[in-house]
Amino acid sequence: MRVFKKRQVKKGTNTSCCGQVHKPLDIRGKKTRALRRKLTPEQATKLTVRGKKKATHFPARKYAVKA
Repeated sequence: MRVFKKRQVKKGTNTSCCGQVHKPLDIRGKKTRALRRKLTPEQATKLTVRGKKKATHFPARKYAVKA
């Protein structure tokens, strides 16, 4: 009985905290420690100001091989 009640409560909190910034610990995605600390794809592809300048001013050279 107690377990069933706890599941119902959990299900209710899951829908009620849907739009919030922070979720309860037991509802959050577990994953592994390394995956939780990993940079998001957006953060990983971001460049520094210097990196952006370097990429725009010195693009990769294109070579054509004459057949």
